Amino acid sequence: LKFAHRTGASFRAEMLFRGKEGVDRWVDLDVQPRHHPDGSLRGSIAIATDITDLVQERQHQAAILAAVPTGVLVFDRHAKVIDCNAAASSLMERTREEFLSLRLQDLHGSVLGSDLKPLGLSELPTARALATGQAQRSVSLGVVGSQGDMRWLLLNAQPLLDAGGRIDRVISSFVDVSALRKHERVMAATVEGAGLGLWEWNLRTNAITCNDRVARMLGYTEAEFETQRRSLLHLLHPEDRVRWQQVVTEHLKDPHQACRLELRLRRPDGEWAWA
Repeated sequence: LKFAHRTGASFRAEMLFRGKEGVDRWVDLDVQPRHHPDGSLRGSIAIATDITDLVQERQHQAAILAAVPTGVLVFDRHAKVIDCNAAASSLMERTREEFLSLRLQDLHGSVLGSDLKPLGLSELPTARALATGQAQRSVSLGVVGSQGDMRWLLLNAQPLLDAGGRIDRVISSFVDVSALRKHERVMAATVEGAGLGLWEWNLRTNAITCNDRVARMLGYTEAEFETQRRSLLHLLHPEDRVRWQQVVTEHLKDPHQACRLELRLRRPDGEWAWA
């Protein structure tokens, strides 16, 4: 302030003042020089705006960002990193200072899709959110670490709009699911090695998905079974359907009670296979 007053320079900063009652208030102080007609310094004018609520809200948001175990990166509309939390630094092996010097294109070179192929810049969830304004949910990404190790992340990208409805920034949050993905691979290998047929029934959509082993067990080719799997329950022997419905109903009432029974499924030649 003394330098600005002495030299006629402009000065602006957020400053903390203590009032007569001992209450601290944050103020945005903007000091601008005033000159005589001959150009000599006449003085300065200061405009002070109370921004206490704004600063407290920023501090509150920063505390939440620091506390959550989920990695968070904030990008501006130009895809530059403008904020991050400690979890993001730990998961991505970069310091906060390193992050704040980066743009999205600096990060995408070490990112792989679920098929282990490198993703193009436009394929990244954050880039899609910036381009479309649409949130990207539960996207699985592989990140190659500094030691060449692979880490799998589950990522969401949420765009935030300004008052005019334009994209202002994107918040990308992610968690490490490497252990879960490894467990899934072990389970898949176990199921395949044991020759087990595996099926999943989505109760909301009524869609049924199966692994290829189910088709082979029943004697269908994969092409034949693709049409059958949509109505897999119709392959049940008529005498087994009532029992099936009873067991499923009991299981849905009490999920701790296993859904286990033997039943007959129709083969393509019309014969019945016990499963």
